[in-house]
Amino acid sequence: MVYLLIALISYVIGMINPTLLIGFFKRVNVRKTGSRNPGTSNAAMTFGLRYGIFVGIIDILKGAMPVVVLRVMYPDQDLMHVLGGFFAIIGHVFPVVMKFKGGKGTAPFGGFLLAAMPLYGVIMAFVYFLGLKLWDYMALSTLIVVVLTPIIMFFYSYDITSIGLLTLFMVISIYLHMPNFARIYYGLEIGISNAFKKQ
Repeated sequence: MVYLLIALISYVIGMINPTLLIGFFKRVNVRKTGSRNPGTSNAAMTFGLRYGIFVGIIDILKGAMPVVVLRVMYPDQDLMHVLGGFFAIIGHVFPVVMKFKGGKGTAPFGGFLLAAMPLYGVIMAFVYFLGLKLWDYMALSTLIVVVLTPIIMFFYSYDITSIGLLTLFMVISIYLHMPNFARIYYGLEIGISNAFKKQ
């Protein structure tokens, strides 16, 4: 019962979507611009970097908040922490109020990492931004982080269920980013540097 309650509350938190709210006030349908995805990267590409940063902070907090609360409530139960973070991410990616069509989960995933594994989260944040500097594409930086995380969790001695949940997210993330990878291959993807030009 406790696990179900954690999953439900975290899922609801994950459904909060600032990109759609910005699009509403700016009268822009983000589902028809950029990557057509209501997440952080499309907010940056469509509205400019400052909006992308704002959305990113909110989305990071969505992934971190359940983990922080659960680490206080259940300090020695890693599965509780992972469960809360995972379902916050799932709420962001598959929100029932938006017919299960949300963002790709990268920002709340980053918040989860920073809250659940702070040192590793900081290292992965550095790796992520280094990837942006080298390749200019969020999708490629995301790919590195989501693939490395289940492997690192194994060496952190997380239980098999926790590792399985993050492996599942890795598969979901790669699948959702396939259109981005295709656009990168064909030279059609908008690089993050272009977001700096939008004010």
